[in-house]
Amino acid sequence: METQPEKPKYPTLEDFDGMTVDDKVRLFTRLPFPAQKLLIGISAFASSVRPEMAQPVSKTTPEEFEEAKRVLSETPFFSTTESGRLQVADSIRGFINTDLKQIWEQQKQSKKP
Repeated sequence: METQPEKPKYPTLEDFDGMTVDDKVRLFTRLPFPAQKLLIGISAFASSVRPEMAQPVSKTTPEEFEEAKRVLSETPFFSTTESGRLQVADSIRGFINTDLKQIWEQQKQSKKP
């Protein structure tokens, strides 16, 4: 009998809020790349977003988009509203739009000649 691989465990949103930025980055980078891209894309919106808008903004293929939604649905960071709109938790949106953005900016600056 084949055993299923164990699903990754994710912290609660309350635990996420108490994590250091480094730990948040490590957690974020554990997600598959399409899931990272989807979180970043949705975080560009102030609130929930229709899937047909989120997919092109996240720069994922339709297959990657569906897989990213499946993966993220297993986390407390992402949800789908009753009307089918996609939303990311405020603490995740804040992390992506502030801490992660700042890290990327620092990396870009360090690569300039």
